[in-house]
Amino acid sequence: MIYRERVERPDGAGSRSPSAAFTPGKSEAFTLIELLVVVAIIAILAAILFPVFAQARAKARQAYDMNNLKQIGLAFLQYAQDYDESVVPYAVRAGGGSTLNNRYWFGLSWSASLAPYNTAPHTEAPCPSASCTVHLDPNDGLLSPYMKNTGLFDDPSAQDLTPAFTNWRNGERVPAYSVYPVLFPDLRVDDPAAFPPVYSLADLEETANTVLMTDGAWLSGATVVRSIFIRAPFDVPSGMDWGPAGFSTRAHGRHPGGVANVLWADGHVKATKPIFRPGAAFDARRARNLGELSPVPLPDDIAAGDPNIPRYNYYFSLNKTTGI
Repeated sequence: MIYRERVERPDGAGSRSPSAAFTPGKSEAFTLIELLVVVAIIAILAAILFPVFAQARAKARQAYDMNNLKQIGLAFLQYAQDYDESVVPYAVRAGGGSTLNNRYWFGLSWSASLAPYNTAPHTEAPCPSASCTVHLDPNDGLLSPYMKNTGLFDDPSAQDLTPAFTNWRNGERVPAYSVYPVLFPDLRVDDPAAFPPVYSLADLEETANTVLMTDGAWLSGATVVRSIFIRAPFDVPSGMDWGPAGFSTRAHGRHPGGVANVLWADGHVKATKPIFRPGAAFDARRARNLGELSPVPLPDDIAAGDPNIPRYNYYFSLNKTTGI
C-alpha cells in the first residue's frame, strides 16, 4: 500500500499532496526582461571580441607575409652565392620588347595561345580581364630552383588589390612585393650592350640598410594596384623626384598599425611604417597607407642638388654618402 503525505494549506482550504505541488518536466519560462538582458550581454561580448578576432587574423596574415619575404630573401642569397654574389635580375627578356618568353624572378611568361598553356589545366587559371594573351608559369622563374613553393608569392593581405598585369592569365600570381629596380636589373638577351649595371652584394655598403623588396602598390585613380617596383624618393642619375609622380609606386602599409613588411639585402625582414609627404597632394595616398621608405621626413618636393638627398635615399642607395 502506498501512503501519500497530505499538506495542509495555510488558509485551511484543504490539503494537497507534494506531487500536486510540482510537476516533473515543466519549468517556468523566462520573462521578456530576462531575455533582453541575455541578448544585451551577448551583444556586448560580441562587440568586444569580434574586433579582437579581426586583429588576430590581420596579425596572422602579417606573420604569413613576413615568412614569405624571409623565404624569398633566403632564395635571393642562395642565388647570389651561386652566381658570384650577383643580384638576381628582375627579368631576362627574350628581346624585342615582347612580354612573351621572359623569365622573371617570380616566373616565366609565355603565350596563352601556345602549348602547353592553351590546354587544361592552364586554361582554367583566372584571367583578370576580358582577354588574356600571356600565361604566367610561377614554377619557372629565376628563383624557382631555390624555392619550390609558389605560394610564397601570395600575400594574403593583398588579395583584394588589382593585379599588376590584367592581360596575364594567372596575373593575380604576380607577387604583390615590389623590388628596387636599381638592384634588380632588367636584362635583354638580344641586346647585351643595353644591359644595365649588374650589382653584387659586395657593391652594397650596408646590406642591412638597403631595401630589396617590400609590400608595395600604387594608386590608379581611386584603385590600389599591385606594383612590381618600389622607387627611392629621388633618382639622382635622372634628377627625378618620384614623390609627386602619380604613377610612382609606394610602400603599402597594409598590415596592422599601417606597417609594410620590408625585405632587406642581408635577408632580414622588418615591419616598417611608411612615411608621407605633408602636402595635400598626397592625401589620397596617405588615406590608403601608400607612403615612402626613408629614415627622415620628406618634403613635398625634392630638388636636384638638395644636400639631404643622401639621407632621403638612405634605404635605397648603394653608396650611403652620395645617395646613389
